[in-house]
Amino acid sequence: DSEHKFFNTLCGFFAPANDASRTLIRALFAAPIFFQRGIPRPCWVIDSEDGAGTGKTTIVELVSQLYGCAPVKTSKQELARDFKELIKRLVSSDGRNSRVLLVDNVVGQFDIPEFADLVTCGAVSGKAPYGYGEETRPNNLTYVITSNSATCNNDISSRSFFIFVKRPQVSDRWKERVQSFIEEYRYQIFADLLDILNKHKTFARPPVSRFPEFETRILQAMCETEEEYDGVCRYIMESRSEANVEEEQAKQVEETIRFRLNE
Repeated sequence: DSEHKFFNTLCGFFAPANDASRTLIRALFAAPIFFQRGIPRPCWVIDSEDGAGTGKTTIVELVSQLYGCAPVKTSKQELARDFKELIKRLVSSDGRNSRVLLVDNVVGQFDIPEFADLVTCGAVSGKAPYGYGEETRPNNLTYVITSNSATCNNDISSRSFFIFVKRPQVSDRWKERVQSFIEEYRYQIFADLLDILNKHKTFARPPVSRFPEFETRILQAMCETEEEYDGVCRYIMESRSEANVEEEQAKQVEETIRFRLNE
């Protein structure tokens, strides 16, 4: 459709908390379609100032549905307890069919270095369940964390794009309506999406993250103007800084030293 009404209608079902998050939701739905071997892609953190019940997990499930798979779900506790078990799941025959990994309902501080490395590694390898040798799969997963005002360390915040949503005004059949829309118009949604990506002309702007290919190919294409892209870039840097607990700790140390020096 020349107005991309199917893709726009899909993204319009959700309730972003700000204009930048609206653009980033569009980019999240496009994220799994972009894969080049050895080219890293961002992790996504979905949070809300309204707390639970804002549809954070539902967004991830619907992204997965669009791409015809179920997300591989894990938790902060499972990652900390047995990271190798997650790798087994990812290289299993069922895990290979998924394009989305969801770390659900994270609270407190999230600082698991193995997860940060996993986001940007070129391939995922490990011992498969009931296997004897090493198994490897391309790292074509889109990584998403749903959060309740969680903070993270520099490794994870520098690898992440942050989306804030608010409590939507929905009916009791809202999720059913979105699921039905995806099932009925999946190929029209992808046609719109591919048309948006193929017609995009790269903006004369330097990248602001460690994912320049994704920025220029996907994120820019989801912005109608260069001014909108500039605003999204500012938001990415601000939200990354706010979520980075290491920066906050460094500021507290600096303030303490300054206070002691003044004394």
